[in-house]
Amino acid sequence: MNNFPLMLLWFNFLKRQLESIEINSPAIARLLCRIIPSKCPFERKIQLFNHIIITIPPLCKLNPF
Repeated sequence: MNNFPLMLLWFNFLKRQLESIEINSPAIARLLCRIIPSKCPFERKIQLFNHIIITIPPLCKLNPF
């Protein structure tokens, strides 16, 4: 069974919820900055002898940069 459409709906829901949060407190802003990564954790550059062999692009839907 393919759960991809269900997962995509869940990510879209989560994205809308995060975008609707009104941040009034510096503590909430710091918490969100710690929870949400600034760049995709799956992005990698695989090197061999100081030469880049493979580059895996960012895969995140929530934070594409």
